[in-house]
Amino acid sequence: MDAEREKLLAFLEENAIWYMPLKGILLQRLYPQLGAREFADNDILFDAERWESVRDYMNREGYKTKNIIMFSHDTYHKPPLYNFEMHRRLFSEGINSVFLHTCADYYAGVRQRLIKDESNGFGYHFSDEDFYIYNLAHAFGHYEQSGTGVRMLLDLFVYCRAKPEMDETYIEEQLAKLGILEFERTCRSLAEKLFGWPYQYDQLADNERKLLSRLENFGTYGKLSNKVYNAFERIQQDSRPIVWQTRFKYLWRQIFPKLQWYQENVPFCFRNRWAIPFFWVYRLFWILTAGRKQGMQELKAIFSASNDPGPFCDD
Repeated sequence: MDAEREKLLAFLEENAIWYMPLKGILLQRLYPQLGAREFADNDILFDAERWESVRDYMNREGYKTKNIIMFSHDTYHKPPLYNFEMHRRLFSEGINSVFLHTCADYYAGVRQRLIKDESNGFGYHFSDEDFYIYNLAHAFGHYEQSGTGVRMLLDLFVYCRAKPEMDETYIEEQLAKLGILEFERTCRSLAEKLFGWPYQYDQLADNERKLLSRLENFGTYGKLSNKVYNAFERIQQDSRPIVWQTRFKYLWRQIFPKLQWYQENVPFCFRNRWAIPFFWVYRLFWILTAGRKQGMQELKAIFSASNDPGPFCDD
């Protein structure tokens, strides 16, 4: 994976395409030994205007493509285990998420926040503080949607121990803008009690214990049932039991998202509004064919969603 990534970065350098490695690529270097922190794919932010050059390179290298010019990243796979997510932006609009809308706005001009690498021609990186903020925002995005697992807490613990001189005032100000300051405080406190010394599991506060319970059950990449339930919570905005109207609203928003969603996720349809009805037909056709299994799983989750709200899922 490292060798394959270096080949890609060399191509980006040769073709003057700016880029920035993300998430696990950098976090795994902070763990005490090689292989202690696994990750499933290589995430790289790059110049969205050069996506065709990157696509052509990946195709020449034998990668199969997915999600090209849809959503916030282009996905590439090659047997036996190579996976790349080439991000054209850090966040895109969520169909039912005010938080993702906030992040899309916050990171709209992300290149202004980046610092040029000294060791290459077109590579960039975040400051320690901005890298921490982005990873928290990314983690909460997963938590709010499908869920995320305990590894998120360990990443936070390892990073804070490796970067003790971060500007905490700046971090708090930015997290407050994103609306996740309380989430970060709970996660950091919980991580210290779980992974620090002495071990303080018996001293967890109620909100920390509840968060840990949910993270233990979500798995590293979340669950579809949790994604559906959290969306229901955001639709309802009150404590009433889940009813058929909520299920209908969820399905309606999935099939017919708001116009702003197209701007971030399917820009062709946003620029050519006449194409939106054809996109609806495409989505329905995909659900009935290639996405039938996934569609049935989501329908099952819709009609069996529990009513156990999470501690940090408010808009």
